Amino acid sequence: MQIKIIKTNRTIVAVCDSELLGKKFEEGKFQLEVKENFFKGEETEEEKAIILKMLLLTLLEKNQ
Repeated sequence: MQIKIIKTNRTIVAVCDSELLGKKFEEGKFQLEVKENFFKGEETEEEKAIILKMLLLTLLEKNQ
């Protein structure tokens, strides 16, 4: 599991399974490219990444 914190005028936390780095997914007119330059960061334990993802989902729900 990869975690990368990107700080610009806002903070972005990118979390991704290591096996997905460099892959591209397409469905109809939608596509998602898992680029290493965006997602590759610190290799971390899956438990830490799960907690972080749950926190991010909670924050997103509260801001709706």
